Amino acid sequence: MASEQHTAELKQLRDELAKAQARGEEAAQMRGELDTLRAQNDALLAALKPAKPSGKTSRSGGAPAST
Repeated sequence: MASEQHTAELKQLRDELAKAQARGEEAAQMRGELDTLRAQNDALLAALKPAKPSGKTSRSGGAPAST
């Protein structure tokens, strides 16, 4: 009887270990995907940044009003 209980406990521990390993592998895959998304995001943000102006540029508030 004690042997059966011990066997059942070992099976439960093995099942829990297998689930934990699967979660760890899934987490590692998600970290890899997150790193890829971060790199893509950085590249997109860099592409959207306006070029730094080389000198002074005049900015008008709009077209002059016609009368």
